[in-house]
Amino acid sequence: MQYLFEELGNNHGVPALSFSISSLTLIGMLAVITYTSLCVCVFITYIVCVLAVITYRAYGMSVLPLNLIKGTRSVVYERLENTEDIEEVEHQMEKIKAKCEDGRPLSSRDRRNLQEFEDKLQVLQRRGRHLEIAESHCCTKVGSALRPLKILLGIFFILFALLFVVALFISNLDKALHSAGISSGFMVFGTKPDQPC
Repeated sequence: MQYLFEELGNNHGVPALSFSISSLTLIGMLAVITYTSLCVCVFITYIVCVLAVITYRAYGMSVLPLNLIKGTRSVVYERLENTEDIEEVEHQMEKIKAKCEDGRPLSSRDRRNLQEFEDKLQVLQRRGRHLEIAESHCCTKVGSALRPLKILLGIFFILFALLFVVALFISNLDKALHSAGISSGFMVFGTKPDQPC
């Protein structure tokens, strides 16, 4: 230990000490840069997500009245469409199977098409079972009963949105016609709000 202090005292250890401090400073600086960049990346990701959610919800709220008026597809109509699709697939399968009635084997292309149609038929039959369950569900019946209320609610929301558009237009028109201009921030001077008596 005595030798170490003597060497440092004679300026022989100054370069080693300087290198050690510089190395630790570099490591600390890299750690701070890494931490800061990660924080910035997290912050930017957060801002992007918030903007995406705002955009998504803004679209949803603006389309809500139209969706209420338009409504959704009827389960009965979807079942009818599904039944027609099943009949079409079965017809295609019978057409392919008719090619091999005389004992000839099916070509690889026909076998592949037949397999695809069988898979499609299974999916359509599964969808048909789900639609049967959905048709007998009480929520579907309640939704059908509330359909006129949904239409009225959609019309109300459209009228409410139009009220906002008209109010903003009239306000901006008043500012453009009666203000002191852009230098005053479109402030309207000398207004006397109408007060009911």
